[in-house]
Amino acid sequence: MQYKEGWHGLTLTVKDKEVTDVKVYTGHSLEDLKLLFAKQPLGVALDNASGYLFNLNFPFHGRRKISLVIGGELEEMLPFPVEDMLIDFQETDEEGKVLAAAVPSSVVADFNGRKRIRNITFQSLAVLRALRWFSLIRQENLVFINCSGNTVVIMTFKGGKVVHLRQFFRSPQSNSLTEPLQEIAKDSDFARASYVMVSDDDTLAEKEIIELALGISVHVPTLDDYVYGESLPAWAWAGIGSALIALDPKGEISLSGEHYRALSGTTRAALYVTASMAGLSLIILGLASLNFYSKQSAYEYLSAEPNRIYRTAFPKAPPVKDVARTFEDRIRKLDKDQGSSSEPAANPLALLNEISGRIEPQVDVKVSEFLADEKEFALAGTTTSFASLDKIKAALGQIKGTSALELQSVDLAAGGQVRFRLRGKL
Repeated sequence: MQYKEGWHGLTLTVKDKEVTDVKVYTGHSLEDLKLLFAKQPLGVALDNASGYLFNLNFPFHGRRKISLVIGGELEEMLPFPVEDMLIDFQETDEEGKVLAAAVPSSVVADFNGRKRIRNITFQSLAVLRALRWFSLIRQENLVFINCSGNTVVIMTFKGGKVVHLRQFFRSPQSNSLTEPLQEIAKDSDFARASYVMVSDDDTLAEKEIIELALGISVHVPTLDDYVYGESLPAWAWAGIGSALIALDPKGEISLSGEHYRALSGTTRAALYVTASMAGLSLIILGLASLNFYSKQSAYEYLSAEPNRIYRTAFPKAPPVKDVARTFEDRIRKLDKDQGSSSEPAANPLALLNEISGRIEPQVDVKVSEFLADEKEFALAGTTTSFASLDKIKAALGQIKGTSALELQSVDLAAGGQVRFRLRGKL
């Protein structure tokens, strides 16, 4: 890893659930470490600032299905084109919850083609692996804090699974670390959670600030309590975690762009595992701007729908400015002529017009089907992502008189589009 003014590496031996013979290599260049560990399997832990972590939710589960759509889902969140990123993820439950990681391809370019590199991950994920190895992550509610340089990663666990994640830059002089922790503490599920903090530097001062601000106790584990006979720096947590992942990378996030290769039981027992940690720092440039042209086209398409439906219903009628009002007038006239004493049926055009007004102009959606009668309606079309689909569904739920709104189907269409069909009662 890149720590302060030099590159650092670490080697260790794993036998019978014990970590021994830890050796630390400090003050080396990256090329020196490559030569030093040229004949040994490697694990790399990148600095947390070199990429991005996300906690995502999908309406389905399964690695194959999620692999097809995760790039499109992250496209709106990443400041770089998806095709320039290396992305990997792990499912945290069977309900579509995913922990995802992304890093620019240029960050790991120096490691490409290195067959002995079994895993490339972030320091925060490597630290988590080490904590699990030493049984410090249990099934209880837990708040994990990892400070690496000027970057902070906070994860909350419930039943051993990630439920919340935040990654941000911070200044040691600011209260940017205590504010998100105070928000988490307000959640009743984490009112009595355990807090574990690991940093690459001295955390005593920050530990006291957090404890004073939240009125809690923060556990700062020390490697010397788990690796006997050694005196290791705090940043070695990531080194040990990276080495453990290299020993058994199955199921772990890897940003190498290659599939892991599992080790046999005999090889694993005798293997002398080496972790070489490399870190790079990048400045977050902000979220990429939305494609205004495509959003505007979708908005214009929906705006023209009422006129198109009016011309279909009344092909010989002259053009009108207020389509919804004209439709209502015609329906009232029909009811009056027929002597109907019941309330008029739901106005499909007015409903579509309201749907068009409720959906935000920034949401890219194309409607392919719209059906409505007195009791229910159905809307089908395509949009750019599952996040946009959630916004469309939320907008329909705000329409007065609608109820029992449900997503009948959702799948991936051509070009990374999300095809959907919604139904609701009136």
